Formats: sequence, C-alpha cells, structure tokens
Amino acid sequence: MKPFREHVAIAIDGGGIKGVMVARALAILEDHLGQSVHEVFRLAAGTSTGSIISAGIGAGLSGVEMHRLYTELGETVFRKTWRTWLWPLTR
Repeated sequence: MKPFREHVAIAIDGGGIKGVMVARALAILEDHLGQSVHEVFRLAAGTSTGSIISAGIGAGLSGVEMHRLYTELGETVFRKTWRTWLWPLTR
C-alpha cells in the first residue's frame, strides 16, 4: 500500500450526536490503515461536535474510543430539546 503523505489534515463538521457517525468512520479508517488517526492526521479542526472529535484526535484517542464515548454518553451530553423535535419540519 502506498504510504500517506507527510502532512494530512481533517476538517469535521458539527451536528451534535451525529458525531457518532464520524467517530465510527474514523474507527473504520484506523482498522483499514492499521494506525491510529492521531498518527495519520497532523492537523484536525472542527465545528461544535467536530471540535470535540478533533480534540480527541489531538489527545490521542482512537476512533473506537471516541465512538464508545458517543454511544455511552450521547444521550446525556446531547439532550433532546424542542429544536430537536422540530428539526424534521424545518428541512
């Protein structure tokens, strides 16, 4: 397999609990590449939940660990509000 470039960056968007999908994708990427996202990305940036994931990458957390945190703590951290219930109506 061809090696990654020396400088690789990732930008992650926001979306609250939807960050669970990004964390899972990062776990799959790690499994495919055989190395942690912390080793792959030299720069990680994000908005809202993306900044949480970016901080996790910077702190050395694996995609599996971040996915586990989202699934275990997601309902507590990202509580449903009236906006959550109205979201389908605003699309």
